Amino acid sequence: MGIYMRAHGHDTTHGSIVKFKDKWYQFYHTADYSGRGNLRSVCFDELTYGPDGTINMVNTWGEPYLSTPITLLASSPLNVAAVNYNKGGNSKGHFNRNKIAPDRSLGQVDLDSEEWLRFSINTEKQGNYKVKASVRQNEPASRMAFLEDVEYLTEMNGIGLPSDAVGKWQEMSFDVPLQEGEHVIEFRVKKGNISIKNFTIEYE
Repeated sequence: MGIYMRAHGHDTTHGSIVKFKDKWYQFYHTADYSGRGNLRSVCFDELTYGPDGTINMVNTWGEPYLSTPITLLASSPLNVAAVNYNKGGNSKGHFNRNKIAPDRSLGQVDLDSEEWLRFSINTEKQGNYKVKASVRQNEPASRMAFLEDVEYLTEMNGIGLPSDAVGKWQEMSFDVPLQEGEHVIEFRVKKGNISIKNFTIEYE
């Protein structure tokens, strides 16, 4: 027994395993398109197995943009461009309601409410970290949350930007505990519309 599927950032998953034509599939639901826990979309992924027959973790976060997870050292800040979000398509490395991947050539990513970006990182040391993101709110009172392995490390409804200014780049910061090893971090807009240019993570 063990964990073979991570959370999705919504209230429930309600997973089921089904065999079809000699293959096993994990069925589950998300609320990506609705942004509401009681209005869900059905998803499924084929299950794979390790040499000992155990179920491998179902990949719902895509693959690192540069093929290997970004290394986060305790001795120096990590700087990441927002356009280097994970590969894997919609509902894996990113979520966008129009199903069009954010353009990596633009230097920023615009996200509406309940849209998100994921990044695979390899954290050298467990501890408290400060995350600083260069952001711009394009609608008043916009809010954003930060997650690790799709578990909220901020309030679920996100936090507001430091300044009420609309259309102005500013720095938004989160103080969060991060676990050692390979994990997935996520920026999720909870209200309004926010553009993200880049972010840094530094051990405190």
